[in-house]
Amino acid sequence: MSGSSETQSGHRGNAAHEAGLPGLRQRYAELAAALPLPDLRTESWHYGRPDKFLPEQLTQGISPQASNRSLHVADMLQHAGPAIVLRLGIEGLECLQGSMEDFGGSISLLDEHAGFSEHPALQGWLESLNQRESDKLEAEQLSRLQRVMLLDMSANSEGGLPLHLIVDMPGAGLYRSEQIVVNAQSGSACSLHLHITGDDIEEQSLLHLGLHLELADNSSLKLLRYQNTGTHCDVRGIETQHLGRDARCTSVSLFVGGRHLRHDAITSLAGPGSESVLRGLYHMGGRQTASIFSHQDHRVANAHSDLLFKGTMLDRSAASYLGQITVAPDAQGTDAYQSNRSLLLSPKARSSSSPQLEIEANDVRCSHGASVANVSSEELFYLESRGIDPETGRQLLVSGFLAEVADLVPEGRLREYVYGDMLGRRV
Repeated sequence: MSGSSETQSGHRGNAAHEAGLPGLRQRYAELAAALPLPDLRTESWHYGRPDKFLPEQLTQGISPQASNRSLHVADMLQHAGPAIVLRLGIEGLECLQGSMEDFGGSISLLDEHAGFSEHPALQGWLESLNQRESDKLEAEQLSRLQRVMLLDMSANSEGGLPLHLIVDMPGAGLYRSEQIVVNAQSGSACSLHLHITGDDIEEQSLLHLGLHLELADNSSLKLLRYQNTGTHCDVRGIETQHLGRDARCTSVSLFVGGRHLRHDAITSLAGPGSESVLRGLYHMGGRQTASIFSHQDHRVANAHSDLLFKGTMLDRSAASYLGQITVAPDAQGTDAYQSNRSLLLSPKARSSSSPQLEIEANDVRCSHGASVANVSSEELFYLESRGIDPETGRQLLVSGFLAEVADLVPEGRLREYVYGDMLGRRV
């Protein structure tokens, strides 16, 4: 596990002192070789398959052929209003719509020839690596990292047009490792939409994706992640946030499809008055598994965090959630909330939830909640008695339960895509 007291075997690297990617890869390759796989007995891997996120049997690379789902997203965005649309592919960044000059900052793709010292905007990410423990899976990702995408928002900029970034699964039998760093300078504001796409395939396709959000004082960021992948697609993602004084970050994650999912959301509230709002949903079916971990780390006084993750489980799918809130002794006036709710639509679906609090301050307001509910046969019978077939009935129950998160997506084509192409599909 990354960034939590739950990790028993993680280690820290001195990433900030390396000259660039070659040094970073070497350090984390040594770490990956020394670390064991996460223990299945830990609560955050209760139903997970950490072995499925190891790339040893796969070839590192990216298919030159874009997936049908990514093409559909690109076409949909053409009709969703003014925006900048980029695809991060085998040849680098491809601008599909708009102009990168309208972003309100700089967009760079840094390879192994770029020294980290030449890019001060990377320092927040590098320091976060030094300050927290990495597990074997994150070490594997960093040991194979070929490039870093850096979005550097200029101070006091309003961000211009919304930015959409499409990241495709690598393809059958392939593995890719990507790292995105967003550096929001003081007073800036931006909106980022991240689309992770992949088609149904017959062989494993594995993506390791790191995302670091560095928000300086008085900056704000809204992130929406749409993960819509096909069979045999495995995704291990880690999102880290570091918030300065009065910084505001809203992160909304939607996970549908795929085979095995692991997602870590780690928030460091390091500035007084900072606020982090995290919302997520996962819609699983078949024998899919989801393992979700969150850590709301309150380091200073008068910061606020609010987390809600909701999941619907069909067939024999299984999900586990472990959430932690930690409050340092000096973090008086902390206001933190955490909730995980699951809806089981099959008698063979499984879900577990474990919220945890570690509070060392005495003037705080912290609470958590967790629930797992089953859809009864009476509810399905009621829908059938109104002329609604079972499949449509299940879709209505899924959409209704997940609407609290799904409705945070802007109205129009994007929300239609979420309810139709994502929540409306049979997983």
